[in-house]
Amino acid sequence: MTTSNLSIKIITWNVGESFPPKDLTNLLALDPPGADNDSDRDKKLQLPDIYVIGLQELKSDTASLISDSLFDDAWTNQITETLWSRAGYVRVKSLRLVGIHISLYTKRKNLVRILNVESEYTRTGFGGLWGSKGAVTIRLEIDHVNICFVNCHFTAHPENFVQRIEDYNQVLFTQKFRDKDSPSILDHDYIFWFGDLNFRLDDVTNEECRKRIAAKDYKYLLSKDQLNNARLRELLLIDFDEGPIDFQPTYKFNYNSSDYDTSPKNRVPSWC
Repeated sequence: MTTSNLSIKIITWNVGESFPPKDLTNLLALDPPGADNDSDRDKKLQLPDIYVIGLQELKSDTASLISDSLFDDAWTNQITETLWSRAGYVRVKSLRLVGIHISLYTKRKNLVRILNVESEYTRTGFGGLWGSKGAVTIRLEIDHVNICFVNCHFTAHPENFVQRIEDYNQVLFTQKFRDKDSPSILDHDYIFWFGDLNFRLDDVTNEECRKRIAAKDYKYLLSKDQLNNARLRELLLIDFDEGPIDFQPTYKFNYNSSDYDTSPKNRVPSWC
């Protein structure tokens, strides 16, 4: 592993207070297509140097929080066990803020390369008094390169656009680290920002949105996307690069289904 070709896989998922499925190999990309057996699977796998897992909406009732303060939550426990048993990854660091969780894993051989690991959190829910919304962060140094991973869950509902911008700024400018070279998020060489940002689509009906999705007219829908337009106005994520959005909106599906929301709430699909 060198920083010139360091590979990182980041997985983010709002789990909606559900329990994990029995098999996480597909989610973790540990079961490549065309692999007929374990030997074939290992040959086809292109494993990253680092896994970073960001979860939102873990079970956060009182009983779950008490249990998870003593033991890992069900998701983290199963992810950790799967990555270790299937591919030999060890957990370097993890942090939980109510329902928001981040974990970082690497191969044992890479541990000597990873230095100055820290974690931090920011509460934004209820004016910063409750951690139902906010962010959890892990930062580290590899070969004198400082990297920061931010997993966030911002204020929900389409009308709360301004509050989401405030959530972002609160996380960005209040998190502090002990590392003298990178005492804040923006001081890092590389920053990965992910999670459930909760931005929605403006001025598009549910019916029209679903028709555009069926036609794969993502360009039109992106023109209505709150996050995309906020970035164009330089309200957040300035100088960040985002991969191409060439896939359908990821919010919101019926549970355990590929069908968009059919509940009485009738949510308009969007990217999170």
